[in-house]
Amino acid sequence: MTSLLSSSFIIILFLLFILSLIISTSFESFYLDITTFVFIFSINLTYWMWRTTETLPELSLLFAWAWIFYLFETLMILNSVFTSFLISMNNIKKDKNYALNVKECPPSIDIFITTYNEPENILEKTIVCTQNIHYSNFNIWVLDDGNRPSIQTLCTRYKVNYIGREDRSHFKAGNLNNALNHSSSRTNADFILVLDADFLCHRDILTTLLNCIDKENIALVQAAQYFYNNDPMQHNFLASQAIVDDQRIFFEAILPGLDKLDTALCCGCPSLIQRKALAEVGGFPTNTVTEDISLTYALFEKKYIVRYTKEIVAYGMSPETLKEYIKQRSRWCIGTLQQFFSKNSCFAFNKQNLLQRIEFLSCVIHWLSYPFRIMCLIAPILTLLFSITTLKLINEQNYLIYIPVIIISNVMYLSLKHKGKMLVLLSDAINFVISMPLVWSIIQSLSRRGKTTFSVTNKDIKVKDSIVNYHVALPSIFIIILYLLSMLNSHFYNYQLSFGDYTHFALIWISINTILLIVGIFMTVDLPRIYHKWSIISPEITIKLKNGQSQQGKIDGISINECDLFIEKKTLNKNDPIELDLLEYGYVQGLVENITQVPLNKKETQDPIKAYKITVKLLGSQHYLLRTVLGYVFSAGRISLMTHNDYRHLLKRLLKRLSI
Repeated sequence: MTSLLSSSFIIILFLLFILSLIISTSFESFYLDITTFVFIFSINLTYWMWRTTETLPELSLLFAWAWIFYLFETLMILNSVFTSFLISMNNIKKDKNYALNVKECPPSIDIFITTYNEPENILEKTIVCTQNIHYSNFNIWVLDDGNRPSIQTLCTRYKVNYIGREDRSHFKAGNLNNALNHSSSRTNADFILVLDADFLCHRDILTTLLNCIDKENIALVQAAQYFYNNDPMQHNFLASQAIVDDQRIFFEAILPGLDKLDTALCCGCPSLIQRKALAEVGGFPTNTVTEDISLTYALFEKKYIVRYTKEIVAYGMSPETLKEYIKQRSRWCIGTLQQFFSKNSCFAFNKQNLLQRIEFLSCVIHWLSYPFRIMCLIAPILTLLFSITTLKLINEQNYLIYIPVIIISNVMYLSLKHKGKMLVLLSDAINFVISMPLVWSIIQSLSRRGKTTFSVTNKDIKVKDSIVNYHVALPSIFIIILYLLSMLNSHFYNYQLSFGDYTHFALIWISINTILLIVGIFMTVDLPRIYHKWSIISPEITIKLKNGQSQQGKIDGISINECDLFIEKKTLNKNDPIELDLLEYGYVQGLVENITQVPLNKKETQDPIKAYKITVKLLGSQHYLLRTVLGYVFSAGRISLMTHNDYRHLLKRLLKRLSI
């Protein structure tokens, strides 16, 4: 009877949730967020009570697996509720009662560009964009942990400060602390802007971040991270125009909620930090490989606040291969667990408040979700091959009601929150596949305790041929083989388990896991990456012809050395010289390399200007092209990032193909 009532309650809640989504679309999104949080909290609480009261065996070593699984599941439920709570806080408005006098008395700022082994051409772009910043009182410092003479020569050419290190003690944190010591005797600026070597900043980055300081005790302003290249998930699934990178949910949904509670996190670059606050906490912490997270909790100890902004102020590079992607996530995982064992842990006797402790515990649970995924993968195998049950399933129909409702409601909400830009199940499939390499990192971290390691993520890797990451794919393939053996075993040996007939539910579980693993395995193949051009917002451009006349065109893609344009009439021929008006950054000379007529089946009828496509080779010194093109694309913020319209456009194309 209790099961029937709880199942009915779940169904009623779900129907009310759907109704609230329909009604709340006519109001502010705040009502949608609150309604969704209440729903997710209620459904998770009901599910957890049902799991606790009706599905657990007696507490003994014989059923240790079932209890361990239950404890992990409880942590995941708590984290899901906390995440929903943070998302519900997104649209709460806060009053600004303090502001710096940036216009009349601009604070001095030292810009630290950290580098170790990044290629010179990547670092050069970052320096050029930094020099395009619109601000009157800043100095640029390049912090080279590789101590490379070529980088020192580059800094001399661009007239920026260079600091090299040989020992690399304490890795990135040591590099930053070394720069703090060197710069204190020369510039000693009020603020430090930290940039990674691959981040191209907007010209208004400094004023934007300074304007976020709305309280006197704000020590650090963290900006959202956006990326101008595709991560492995986008690229390997050929979905660069359909989905955003996998960090969007964190930067667009979770961090804004933390910011409303004055408990935002420092995530490294780009961040603006008060030098005096750094001095109070003893500089950048060196006890973990994630100095940004450690700095956050060191600042919390001194009653400082970390502020967050979703404003786009810089564009970085995502890892371009699955190997580097996993390496980066592994480092984050290890750093979080190292922080867990430090004096600033959420369980330590320190000055952190309750929200800050819950926030850090949520970070730890996030990484523990990867071993829980492995537990979900092997649970049906243990049942069908070894008769080790995960739960006492008296009535499996209840599970068939609870699980779909929980999955559908969470997927719907996250998809709505990201306006269709995030395929939640696709992201989950990838996390299942990479869970085993990440769990290995967790084991390494727990075994080292105090010892730290640091592995730099390589960027701009040239992938000329497809690369199969066997070390990632093979564990998933092995799991699928075990699933086949489990199903055969259940077919030939249809036995009754100690808690009833669990076979049907286990087979459904296997089917869902197999689909997720197969989808995720596709990502383990790194596809070739060709040299790409940047897309532009408002791509209209004026083209100056050799006869002195002008013609309007549209930029299809632009790089430092090439530009693809659409024009309406064929007024140009191969090898014709032209000039492109890059507005406030001046004219760039070019030479027409190729011109083709756009086929009728590809031409957009409502846009007649896209009748001919031309490829233009840009001419001029490398320094001039870097300054003008990077200024036009990045400093002015014209680079086109993902929009939900791209996703809808892709769906229309897919449906059209299916209908043919």
